[in-house]
Amino acid sequence: MKGLKLTEHFCKRYLERVGKWPTVEEVSHYIEESKRIQPCKNLKKLNGEPFRMLAIYFNKNLQLHFLIDTVERNAVTVIDEESV
Repeated sequence: MKGLKLTEHFCKRYLERVGKWPTVEEVSHYIEESKRIQPCKNLKKLNGEPFRMLAIYFNKNLQLHFLIDTVERNAVTVIDEESV
């Protein structure tokens, strides 16, 4: 994914789950080979307040879910199967 930025939260969670600090190139590669489970969408709450539903990608080889803000191009967090 071009222009991807890794948030501090993402990097810490990735380190916990994968065992090493991530690089943009590595994470982009894993996202590209992942299955998109949910697209990123801009929505509104019932009170009219806007919020963004993050895109979710599942990487079968790593058994990880990547939560990505594809509008801002931010990798927000990564969760493993036990956390789903």
